[in-house]
Amino acid sequence: MANLATVNNKSVIAVLIFFIIVSSFTGRGWAEIRTLPYQILKKGISLYVNYQTKDFEVKESHNFIVKYTSADADMAGLITETAETYYHQVGKYLGYNPPAQKIPLIIYPDSDSFNDSFGMKGDKSAVGVYWAGSIRLLSPHAWLPRELPGPEREVLFKKDGPLSHELTHLFIDYQTKGNYTRWLTEGIAQYVEREITGFTLDEPLRSKRSKLYPLTSLDGEFDQQPDQILAYWQSLKTVDYLIDHYGPEKIHELLKALAQGFRINEAFSKVYGINLSTLEKNVKDYIDTETI
Repeated sequence: MANLATVNNKSVIAVLIFFIIVSSFTGRGWAEIRTLPYQILKKGISLYVNYQTKDFEVKESHNFIVKYTSADADMAGLITETAETYYHQVGKYLGYNPPAQKIPLIIYPDSDSFNDSFGMKGDKSAVGVYWAGSIRLLSPHAWLPRELPGPEREVLFKKDGPLSHELTHLFIDYQTKGNYTRWLTEGIAQYVEREITGFTLDEPLRSKRSKLYPLTSLDGEFDQQPDQILAYWQSLKTVDYLIDHYGPEKIHELLKALAQGFRINEAFSKVYGINLSTLEKNVKDYIDTETI
């Protein structure tokens, strides 16, 4: 195993050197090279998802390939129509549209198959997720109240469903080539979702709002934070602060800077003239002022 690991490491280094050399002749930037492993991973996961859902039924629209089982044949049209509507609205808020390619949107009939599709165990609360180029949804039949009449179920799906949120994650991922932090994408996704549908997550108790997490903890360790409500809410309030004080155009500039390969602290310094430590302090003051 040690010899194999050594060979693999040398191979990876050789491949990276090759792409650096090629980039000097082709004009490919550092952002493309630095995110190359993630782009390769996305392609690999896409192939796996296609294989995993090879027996699903398929419905195509202008921007989506919707895959579903027969149990959701009656929902495929509603989901496709809603996805197309929100696609254009998310693009308007972010000032960006992904490359011209159809987005895989997979509907799983129950929580077990939905969670198994991306390896999540035990969490039965999620109804949608964006992961590596595709959007996966839990069937609306699994979480919408069955006693509601059809038209009311449609309204509730459009308002409380995860499509606008997960589409925002996808747009940010494509625009920045995967160069973003978790708290930033969660904050923007909640902001856009609130603007489009009016939906917001539960807020933390006032007594907990002064105990904010360091932004570095809300990146790689976001899901490990003990208070998930606070983690999501803090991410949203950080984006609220940025938009309230600097305007939405600066968010567009920030995403463009990340797309150029700047790391998050560098991008904030370039676009806002502050670092993350100052941002944390300013957001805390912003929340304290709101709480008074």
